[in-house]
Amino acid sequence: MKQVIKMVTCVVPGCLSTKNKKSRDCSFHQFPIDLVIREKWIRMLNRPNYTPSKYSTICSKHFDAQCYAVTDGKRRRLRMGSVPTIGMPVKLPRQTTTYLYRDIDPVPSTSASTSVQVASSIELTPRKRKMAKTICNLKKRL
Repeated sequence: MKQVIKMVTCVVPGCLSTKNKKSRDCSFHQFPIDLVIREKWIRMLNRPNYTPSKYSTICSKHFDAQCYAVTDGKRRRLRMGSVPTIGMPVKLPRQTTTYLYRDIDPVPSTSASTSVQVASSIELTPRKRKMAKTICNLKKRL
């Protein structure tokens, strides 16, 4: 039976740290067993609906120097209750774009009559913004 070796990587979005021979200055820390501290780590990741596995790790690049204690033998250990704070994703407030449409005189149609309803205030995603721009350009051509 073959043993599967799992590659150790940092779960912080945007962090490319992986455990290899060249990464001796970077250590990897598993999620704490303490549920309160574990929940703080998960919240700091800013990843909706994320549940860490027993293999999930965060690299030392995300912990402040004060989060470590040097043991005899010059080994650095993460202090109890430490929470990753450096280089963590920032939760930005959701931006909404409001478009106000002016009334446009209806253009006589040659096909069957259709009614188009335009909302006065819409929260738009980039895709909807692009579609609205395309619609406006098409209306200008008429």
